[in-house]
Amino acid sequence: MSRVSDLVQDAELQTRFHPNYTVHIYSETGPTVRERAIVREEHWKRQKIVGNGAYGNVWLERCQKGQREVALRAVKEVVKTPHDSRQIDYYRELEAISKFSHRKRDD
Repeated sequence: MSRVSDLVQDAELQTRFHPNYTVHIYSETGPTVRERAIVREEHWKRQKIVGNGAYGNVWLERCQKGQREVALRAVKEVVKTPHDSRQIDYYRELEAISKFSHRKRDD
């Protein structure tokens, strides 16, 4: 099994799963170093499946509470099957997702 890359470790997001929505918890700092870190939560609700592949489905989700910049996002659900006889490197899949999960900027 591969070692977890720094890219995957740095992209880890604190998450709570609920039956009808997912909560992501962010710790953000203010514009100056003197400001205390603020904890912010975003509540996301699945809308529909927009694609699928070998590792799972891609869902369209809408932010229900706490949004800052975007109201919609695509989320890949990676299904890990414990009884699969194939040796699958899930860390490589997570690394690929991390590479494409940065915020888009219009410069």
